[in-house]
Amino acid sequence: VPILFAVCLSLASAQCPNFFTKINNLLTSILNNKSLDNMANTLVTYAKQDLSLQQAFDKEYNCFIVEKRTDCLPYKLAAGVPVTQYLSLMATATGALNCVLDTGYTYEQAIKDLKTPMFNIWTPVYQTLRTKAVTMMKNKKTDAEIKNQCCTLANSAITKALLQKTITTAKNKITVKKVWDCAAKYLPQVANPQYKLYTW
Repeated sequence: VPILFAVCLSLASAQCPNFFTKINNLLTSILNNKSLDNMANTLVTYAKQDLSLQQAFDKEYNCFIVEKRTDCLPYKLAAGVPVTQYLSLMATATGALNCVLDTGYTYEQAIKDLKTPMFNIWTPVYQTLRTKAVTMMKNKKTDAEIKNQCCTLANSAITKALLQKTITTAKNKITVKKVWDCAAKYLPQVANPQYKLYTW
């Protein structure tokens, strides 16, 4: 789920102040322009390769989970986080991961439970951005122009309702109470407290 969010949100950049403000208000105030711009450059590269959301996800999954490289989207996201917040973010991420793994829930089970429903939610958004990026690339537009235009589209497409739908769907698909307890415990430490997290 974090990788999917990263891929879909990464078209925001320093050139997209309105969307950056929206992400601060809707999702989290931890990210800054550098974080988002780092990821935007990655996604423009994916768009030039005309990758689907599935293909982009697979690349990031292999990078971060399988190969354990440090040039993956999660690290690019963290690169712009101030040091004081970075330490807190890493502590939260480690705590959440250990909490989930202690339940016996695995990456493989998470992929099995969440991949299809998350793709169903986010593919329409991603595909709109991808189509625009590919068209602009064919028309010889610059990376900056592509990012700006996609930012405008993302600003309209990514809403509180969409993010709540993502959370609600994840809760419904994760049927292990202890796993969702971990999510409900740690998500408020990084996300804005305006979403219904549910309890069992």
